[in-house]
Amino acid sequence: MQDIQRLVADRTGDALEDFASNVLKAIPVQAGGLYPITDVWHIEPGLDAPDSLRVHIAQFAGEIADEAGQAEHIQPIDTGIGFICDMSILATDGRVVPMIGRAVLTLLHALSTGYQSSSSPLGDLDNLRLLDSLGPLLQGRQGTGSGQVSRLSDNGLVKLFRLLRLSRRLVELESGTGADTTTPPGS
Repeated sequence: MQDIQRLVADRTGDALEDFASNVLKAIPVQAGGLYPITDVWHIEPGLDAPDSLRVHIAQFAGEIADEAGQAEHIQPIDTGIGFICDMSILATDGRVVPMIGRAVLTLLHALSTGYQSSSSPLGDLDNLRLLDSLGPLLQGRQGTGSGQVSRLSDNGLVKLFRLLRLSRRLVELESGTGADTTTPPGS
């Protein structure tokens, strides 16, 4: 396939993009917050330690939850992934939590418990509810009749990617399997 693409590019005079050398240039990001993000992948040497990673991860989780009006349910901790998600609001009858709030809390809870293997106050996660809400949360499908799109903003999505990147690095450091992965592949 690459040979065909090169041949077509040669014949038409177009430049063929090299993914490995352009990967970071192809996805410019800028997301504000306490820890602004301009590069999802790169981890500064001063941040590349479990305690520092946990602080940043918890901050991003709080900022993502804040978009859905649920920041008070993210509690920073010094162990695990760096935060826990208080899911008791979803188990309490009588409290109405908007769909985006439920989706954000469920996603963040799944990320934090997947690392720690702790149990949820709700028992097993409601997988069907997560399946129903994850697509709209990330893609922005319209709800029936509401006319509103309930999804993470682009900034929230960038923060989620950064949270995932830092979480993966934390797992590498704590398991002893991570070499220096503070720079993107091919750099």
